[in-house]
Amino acid sequence: STGMQAQMTRLNVNSNNLANVNTTAFKKSRADFADVGYTDLASNTSLSNAGNIVKQQVGLGVKTGKILKEFSQGSITRTDRDLDIAINGKGFFAVDGLNGETQYTRDGSFQLSSDGNIVTAGGLELIGVDPVPDVS
Repeated sequence: STGMQAQMTRLNVNSNNLANVNTTAFKKSRADFADVGYTDLASNTSLSNAGNIVKQQVGLGVKTGKILKEFSQGSITRTDRDLDIAINGKGFFAVDGLNGETQYTRDGSFQLSSDGNIVTAGGLELIGVDPVPDVS
């Protein structure tokens, strides 16, 4: 049953990856597994070729060890929009979160807010960039 639960986790992770395949800057995840452990069978022992007693063991199953983000470079698509930026290689854009905390994204689909700030599609302001002056 532990193996079935671990495979269900893998299926959920893969489903999430597929659901977000067209999400800009989405980083897919990978499920890694680990042994739960082994137990000795007290009544089942045998002799090795060297004459040593070898205990037989039974595996107790598998569990999800960790779910890891894959940070490999994705494909870059030209959009011809003036404020779209792509990162080629390592790095993130720093943006101001809703509660003032710094958040990081690789989604370079930026736009201008009404006050001239460069923001994400969700309205989070890009950190380290001065507002664009009104040239109208």
